Amino acid sequence: MIQIISQRHSELSPPLRDALGRYRHAVFIEQMGWDVTSTSPLPGREFDQFDHPGTRYIIALDRHGQVQGCARLLPTVEPYLLGDVFDYLCDQAPPANRQTWEISRFAARAEQDPQLAMRVFWSTLHAAWELGASAVVAVTTASLERYFQRNGVVQQRLGPARKVKGERLVALHFQAWQPRGVSALGLGAVA
Repeated sequence: MIQIISQRHSELSPPLRDALGRYRHAVFIEQMGWDVTSTSPLPGREFDQFDHPGTRYIIALDRHGQVQGCARLLPTVEPYLLGDVFDYLCDQAPPANRQTWEISRFAARAEQDPQLAMRVFWSTLHAAWELGASAVVAVTTASLERYFQRNGVVQQRLGPARKVKGERLVALHFQAWQPRGVSALGLGAVA
């Protein structure tokens, strides 16, 4: 059984923060080979300048408390990845308003639950909506964009795909409230 939780960085217990940093290091640096510098003082943990006390995390935990998936939510009125690093992926200025949040550092292991990635994604959109967002933006790969399309995510590009370090990256915009996600999470038709 996988439990999905939503907590601010400042609310994470030290063991959970450490587990999240280890999981992100394993996924993004070891498996995906990202060339990012971690701000963690401990080796083998991945955090960056966008991880701060107000950052919101969506974390999937197995029954042993092991991290099986994650996502990070940032309001676009504060520094965020698309606005500060990948703004060139947008045809217009990246959003900077209280109704738009960013999802980043999205990952999930599918061994225990093949639908876990989408559960984490839908849970992240729902968390953003509960925080007052009407929209969510993201920088992602074109292959993940296609994965979202196959899973019924309503999305639109904010600009053309661009090749960056061998990957085709795109900036995407999602409505935070999506009927497919609400149904997948079993939330009914509450609006």
